[in-house]
Amino acid sequence: MRSLLVICFFVFCTQILLSQSEKEALGVSISIIDNTTNGEKLDQLDYTFNQNEVATLDNGTHVAVKLEVREDAISSENSIHLDYALLDTVELWKADVNGQLELVCQTGQAFAFDTRPYENSSFVFPLDGTSEEYYLRVFSTKPVVLPFKLLEKGELVRELTFKDFLFGIYGGAMMVMFLYNLVLTFITRDNSYGFYIIFLVCILTAQYALFGYTDRYLLADWPALNQKFTVLTGAVVGIATVIFVTNFLQLKLKAPKFLIPLYGTVLLDFVAITQLIFDLDVAAYHTANVASLYGSCIVIAAALKLSRNGFKPAKFLLIAWSILIVTVAIFAMTNLGVIPYKPYFLGAILFGSSIEVVLLSIALADRINALRKETEESQEKALEMARENERIIREQNVILEEKVQSRTEELQGANNELKNTLENLKETQTQLVQSEKMASLGVLTAGVAHEINNPLNFIHGGSAAINAELENEEVNKEELREYLRWINVGVEKASQIVKSLNIYSRTNDDFTEECDLHEIIDGCLSILQYKTKDQISLEKEFSSDLGVVKGNSGKLHQVVLNLIGNAIDSIEEDGVVKISTETKNDKAVIRIVDTGAGIAKEDLEKILDPFFTTKAPGEGTGLGLSIVNSIVQEHGGTIDFESELGKGTTVTLSIPML
Repeated sequence: MRSLLVICFFVFCTQILLSQSEKEALGVSISIIDNTTNGEKLDQLDYTFNQNEVATLDNGTHVAVKLEVREDAISSENSIHLDYALLDTVELWKADVNGQLELVCQTGQAFAFDTRPYENSSFVFPLDGTSEEYYLRVFSTKPVVLPFKLLEKGELVRELTFKDFLFGIYGGAMMVMFLYNLVLTFITRDNSYGFYIIFLVCILTAQYALFGYTDRYLLADWPALNQKFTVLTGAVVGIATVIFVTNFLQLKLKAPKFLIPLYGTVLLDFVAITQLIFDLDVAAYHTANVASLYGSCIVIAAALKLSRNGFKPAKFLLIAWSILIVTVAIFAMTNLGVIPYKPYFLGAILFGSSIEVVLLSIALADRINALRKETEESQEKALEMARENERIIREQNVILEEKVQSRTEELQGANNELKNTLENLKETQTQLVQSEKMASLGVLTAGVAHEINNPLNFIHGGSAAINAELENEEVNKEELREYLRWINVGVEKASQIVKSLNIYSRTNDDFTEECDLHEIIDGCLSILQYKTKDQISLEKEFSSDLGVVKGNSGKLHQVVLNLIGNAIDSIEEDGVVKISTETKNDKAVIRIVDTGAGIAKEDLEKILDPFFTTKAPGEGTGLGLSIVNSIVQEHGGTIDFESELGKGTTVTLSIPML
């Protein structure tokens, strides 16, 4: 509503300007003459017009004009007013009493603004109060329009002031639209408003250039650019229009077939700009006009098609563009002399651009309402979907809870079965380990009995010798001590074997014992001494700084006994088994090296698998190394094998120390 009030006020001001312009001016007779103003000959052309007529000529035209002031109008209070801004060169000459010409001033868009005798966007030439004849030489790359008037000072000031006031209102209204849509740009985050703002600024700049206000306020000291600026802003408006319309009408989505023809407008506008760069100003003016006409036809065609399809923004654009096209046509026909020159015809383009800007702004605002409505509808649909989903979820939750409860009961039963199975498996594993241990003890029984028999022979021999010595009358104490030493050695050996067997056969699962690995190795060697058959050499190389490890002494006995036993068994005749210890990276390392038959490469990867054995049937269960590996892992250690057929095997056992 406010925008419509602004437009109505603008129309009212235009009518006032019209009434001011229609007032009868002071008497002046105007003639177009040839261009030989050399002070000697002034041949008059056929065309002569009075004060109420306007000369209109093509762009690029050089023209000389003679102005004869009535005797009663000769006064220094009067001025010649040429109410047209788009003239590149305007030279004012006056004739003295002898008919000689004198150059009064030279100005125009091709000159700095301060060359004008009166500071205004149009051209005002004050009379000197003596001369009756004045001559003007005019040139412009734009159409040459010569609306002369002779006005007294007060009337001139009122007309120029009101014109500036009118353009101030126009500029203010455009700035209001600019700020309004700038705020909407930040609120809505819609780039359509950004394109609209660019379009609006280009329109405003082009209108001010068209009526000479950029000469006065923007390019006063840039005449080379100023005389091209009107055509340049026209081309830029064409490009900005294509960008805005493409986004506003959503042509890429709704009418893509109009895109390429519309981009042709941009190409023509760039051609016009290029022509300006190469000083082809006349051609640039015509190219820009062709681009404007061609682009307008494409825009109207696209808007017409989309409006028929029910696209509401296209209807707004069609109305706005139609009004602008009509006003531009009136402006162009006035410049070309197709219709009689009237000041308000030139102002029609301001009216048309104002209407267009307001209607497009209303269309964008309507777009906000449409988006809000769509958002509300989508939110309502989303709410309905959410409620439906909630209902479905509740139903599914009931079904799911029932299934979960049923499945939980099944899993609980399966878990109990699995727990029982694991307990049975663990018990079976314990029994299997113990069985393997007992089996090993069974194999060792004969050898251990032989080993125990040796110390018993020591004890028996010592005891018999003592008895024989006691029958003598003179007892030799030194010999008795030697016999007692035999008995002690036998007792210690037998005790060590029994102790090792006792530790080996224990079944406790305590892993907090402090285990001396050297003592464990010596105990195992005592048990296995019988297997060497006096052909195999057992060598020890113990590290003096080897610490103790925390674990289960009985299980570590089983590990070492199994590994050394395997090493001895791998040697068929003469050989060496070397047992060494060292400390490495806070770990106790036991290395057992034999010179036995070795292990094949394909078997080396499987020796830790349960029930795998390289021994002959009946000589092994294949569980020894598998159990050894489990015990080592329980102690947080590792076991590695290196072997080569015919060269022996190296076993490396690593266990973390305290």
